[in-house]
Amino acid sequence: MVHTPQILWVKEHESEVVGRVVHAQTGEGVADLTVSAGGQEFGVRSDAVRSDADGNFRITGLTPGVYKPAAEGDNFYGVAATAVHLGLGQSSAPVEIRVHPVALV
Repeated sequence: MVHTPQILWVKEHESEVVGRVVHAQTGEGVADLTVSAGGQEFGVRSDAVRSDADGNFRITGLTPGVYKPAAEGDNFYGVAATAVHLGLGQSSAPVEIRVHPVALV
């Protein structure tokens, strides 16, 4: 029997952004918003997740790079105040995304 070498992708090398979406005026967590990592060009919608009941989110499976997370929904929109720099296998410090009510013009 011939054995061939296998290459395994190790999940520990994936990076992640963690944080919370909060209402800009009240500071309360905002649930069920779409949160995207922002990507290296800050416009890429990759690996979007939903904020939980307390506004928390975790975006996993990211490559090392610079991200600026954003949150949006039918009634809210916001972007993290600063960019997040991730290394290989790194988890970000908690990121706060302050969302504002969206007004139709």
